[in-house]
Parts: sequence; structure tokens; C-alpha cells
Amino acid sequence: MPERNFQKDAKAGAPGTAGNSFAALPAHVPPQAPSAECNFWDDDCAHSGFPGVDGIPGGPGGLGERGFNAVTVVFEVDKFDTAVTVAAKGGDGGKGGKGGDGQHGGKGGNGGNGNECEYGRFGGNGGKGGDTGLGGPGGEGGRGAAVVVLYKQGVGATAYVIDNAGGRGGLPGDPGTPGLPGPTGDAGSSPGEFSSSSDCENMGTVPNVGAPGGYPPAPPPDAHGVPGSRGLDGANGPAPEFKLIT
Repeated sequence: MPERNFQKDAKAGAPGTAGNSFAALPAHVPPQAPSAECNFWDDDCAHSGFPGVDGIPGGPGGLGERGFNAVTVVFEVDKFDTAVTVAAKGGDGGKGGKGGDGQHGGKGGNGGNGNECEYGRFGGNGGKGGDTGLGGPGGEGGRGAAVVVLYKQGVGATAYVIDNAGGRGGLPGDPGTPGLPGPTGDAGSSPGEFSSSSDCENMGTVPNVGAPGGYPPAPPPDAHGVPGSRGLDGANGPAPEFKLIT
């Protein structure tokens, strides 16, 4: 019995490359703040710690590859009826690459020491975690095939089931993971007994941990070709051709 179901769908595109990740890269730690300078007439206060650096955002994922175009399909059957089906769709676009992970926020710098004449000061605020990278845009779908049907006996061209649609646009890639908030710096030491100066009579302002990394805004649903967007659907193939042969 001759073949009556023809599967000629094109291959899907490959996924995009992953974006650059920085989670494993330690953030720079600032130097310790200056310590107190003790003098007979007047002491210089210790300084509060420097703020931690913000994490580097992850890179966007790469563009998914375009789906393959379906090749022209020419096939011949004896009887032209509803039992014959043809699938010759374009390949789906590749999924966008995964977004990169954000770097963790840097630790705040350590506060200056009191050096037995003043209070040591609190450390610096933690740095903000790096934002995640958006997933890459999905690839464009491939074009559907041109289909030519050769038949010897038929019941009407509309009886065939022929699907030569373009491939679907690729899905956007998944976003990366945001960076963690940076911890506060350590407080400087306050050893010994002393009478603090009026302009530094305590350890200063209590520091805060950094903010966590976030997610950049996603593009609107009708956007294409930018990070986080879906690919365009491929073009449909032309209307099938039907030829009676003897």
C-alpha cells in the first residue's frame, strides 16, 4: 500500500547562548576606613566604613537560532481523498539563551579603630546585588514548504489535509538569578578606657545590608528581537498546487 501520510516538517532552530554570569566573581572589598588619631590636645575621630560596591548585572542571553525552512514537497498518490495528509511546516525558532546571574553585592568596608582614645566606627553599608540578565529573544520561525500534489484519481482537492504553516517563533530565554545583597562591614575596635570627643561620641550610624538584585523590566508582548521577547512566527508556505496526471 503506498505511503499516505507525509511528514516533512523542518527542524527547529538551536537555542541561544547563555548570558555572562558574575555570581562566582567576588565583589571588590573597600579598604578599612581611617582609624582615630590620638593627640594630646585634640583627637581625630575614626571614620565609618566605606560602602560596599554594587554587583555587576548578568548579561542578556543570546538570540535563538532561526527555524529551518521547509523544503519543497512534491509527491504522487493514486487516489486523492481524506486519508492522505501532508505536514511540511517550517521549523520552530530556537529558544532564547538563559540570562546571566547577577554578581552578589560587595561587603561594606570595615570601620576605623578607636585606638584607645575614641570609639571605633561602624562598618559601611553592603552593596546592592547585581540585577539578573534577561533571557535572549526567541528565534524566528522557518518558512513553510511549497507543496505540489500529483494524483491519478481524486474526490476533490479540498479533501486533503495539508499543513505547510510557518514555524512558531521561539520562546524567550529564562532570566538569570539576581545577586544577593552585600553584608555590612565590620565595626572598628574600641579598646581601653577613654573619654570620647563631642564630635564622635558614639560609633556612628548603624549600617544596612545591601538591596538584593532585581529583574529588568520585560519587553511588551508585541516586541521582537530584544532580550526577553518571543521570536516572530515564520511565513506560511504558498497555497498547494494540485495536478491530475494520467
